[in-house]
Amino acid sequence: MTEEKETELRRRHPWWNVPCEHRDGWFDLLDRFAASVDAHGGPAPELLQVKQKFGELRVYLRGDDVVRQLAEEATKASRTTCEECGKPGTLRWGPRVRTRCPEHLVEEE
Repeated sequence: MTEEKETELRRRHPWWNVPCEHRDGWFDLLDRFAASVDAHGGPAPELLQVKQKFGELRVYLRGDDVVRQLAEEATKASRTTCEECGKPGTLRWGPRVRTRCPEHLVEEE
């Protein structure tokens, strides 16, 4: 994710303290996840790593059951969200496993 997007996450959610190892298309997913964590009102999670693995978003953290469930929901949503642009996408298996919209899938071929 670009530095500008990461800075925006940190501005909106001060507990966000790790870099994101994926493209910008999942910014909104992460922002919604973090806003849900904020609304939950429990202790802030300890983020360990945020990255793309096997075509989906992975949020590794220490947190309560609600926060872990919210992270799983973000992972599930990433399987149908283009990692490049955030439009609806499909998890594609090939030389590289990625979630892409039709437009960005063509660019990779």
